[in-house]
Amino acid sequence: MAHPFFDSASYPWHRREARELHEELSRLFRDYDEIDLLLRSCSQQLYELVDGKPTIMWKNALDMTAMAGLLPSLFALLRNKQLPRVDAAILIVEQAVGDDAPPEHFIRCEQIFVNRAPLHAALRQLGQATSPVQVLLVRGGEKSGKSWTRHVVQAHAQALGHGCTYLGSGSIGTADDALRLIFRDVGEPPARQTTENASFAAACRALAEHYEQRRTQRWIVVDDLGVRDGVSLLDPQVRELCEQIVLQMQDPKVARWIRLVLIDYPEGPLPTRWRKCWMEEQVVESEIDDQAIAEFLLRWARYNRKTLPDLQAGILAARVVIRAEANAANDGCARLGHIHDGLSQLLAKL
Repeated sequence: MAHPFFDSASYPWHRREARELHEELSRLFRDYDEIDLLLRSCSQQLYELVDGKPTIMWKNALDMTAMAGLLPSLFALLRNKQLPRVDAAILIVEQAVGDDAPPEHFIRCEQIFVNRAPLHAALRQLGQATSPVQVLLVRGGEKSGKSWTRHVVQAHAQALGHGCTYLGSGSIGTADDALRLIFRDVGEPPARQTTENASFAAACRALAEHYEQRRTQRWIVVDDLGVRDGVSLLDPQVRELCEQIVLQMQDPKVARWIRLVLIDYPEGPLPTRWRKCWMEEQVVESEIDDQAIAEFLLRWARYNRKTLPDLQAGILAARVVIRAEANAANDGCARLGHIHDGLSQLLAKL
């Protein structure tokens, strides 16, 4: 079985023991020169460490050593310091077991998210530093839960220690609005070029350079790319911007530091110039059934150390579905919205 730390192309920030080790190291090693010496002792080929807060320096240090496959070397050097708390945190990491379950966020109550196993698998692949896939298309019918995807992507990026920008019809009106939001944390977008596509390409390359300097990925989620009653929900140039970002994934620097999730991307063939750097998830509303909800309840119970027999989970799930479908038939609102509300009420009582 692959080790979740030593056989991963990136540091697994979504794991609790990964964050606890980072916190311990940030507390005990606060000096730039000492941290930099540890990295240089692992390899002279690592990127130069950027001076800053201990939490930021150690995030970069762990990201770099994980990506280079040098975590065992770093751990050996840290053990030479003979610090019991660090040794204990490292031992927990070394004994970690692989787990393909969704990150723990999705079985707590911040955002209830049932099923969508293909989405979790896709996000794990996108999160790898050297992944051949950098773009995820999310398609499906109306009221299928596509837009809810943004919450999972944002939480997944955050768990990996990366930033995430969300763009949708409520936050942007034009491609210029989109660029300003994308560049909000790093400055102003580059000056306009002679054509829209040249401007979008230049902006994408500049964004990748900013995040290469920061040694962290930037995830961009764009929603409402579809068409309703023959009218685009967003300015068509926003979609052109997204498609230009996909084209720029041919640049290794862009492919390393940018991740793109396109929600409600129109059905039909994709642009012919796109290389195979993308994957697709088709959201099917009917897959959120009583079996999927029962599995969610059992995961939630295990995480919260509560006793919930399989039979009781199945009965509770069936009740949630029956009530949701009845309410949806009465008020015409989305079935999944009623399922979410029913689950929220149920979890508050368990």
